[in-house]
Amino acid sequence: MIAIAVAQVVTIAAAFPAYRTIVFEWSGRVWSDCVRFLGVWASGAFAGILLTPALVEIAGMPPLPAQIIAIAIVAVGSFLGHHF
Repeated sequence: MIAIAVAQVVTIAAAFPAYRTIVFEWSGRVWSDCVRFLGVWASGAFAGILLTPALVEIAGMPPLPAQIIAIAIVAVGSFLGHHF
């Protein structure tokens, strides 16, 4: 759990500036952008944690296709969340 927490902090520290400068336009509001970024990031992480088991346990899908579908849904949702 400690390794996961450290990995998330390092990833977010690298991803936030990259998203602001490379992926999406710079808006100049660093703190409010950071809060929104963390909200979308956490939503995607939470959705990924819930979606794969739900597809396997509730929908009866095999784990690999369920994970592929969950990744696709979270990726599109994350892009739209960061973009808008």
